[in-house]
Amino acid sequence: MIRVIIIDFDDTITDNRCLDYQAFKLPCKKLGLLTPSKKKIEILRKKDYSAEDILRRNNETDENIIKKFLDKRIRFLKSI
Repeated sequence: MIRVIIIDFDDTITDNRCLDYQAFKLPCKKLGLLTPSKKKIEILRKKDYSAEDILRRNNETDENIIKKFLDKRIRFLKSI
């Protein structure tokens, strides 16, 4: 059996921008945080920013909140 893993970091094969935005929107809503705009996320992703980096640029500095955000984001992405 042949197994292949395709990694598409630059959205050449699929367009994950909508999913990425939803993975910000849901945790931000649950934690009462300001959700970065789709455009802002897109621009920062093109500069290789991680979800954590984007949240920090969105003026979130509380380490506990960042950890909760990342946990909720991961759970959301795993549920898809």
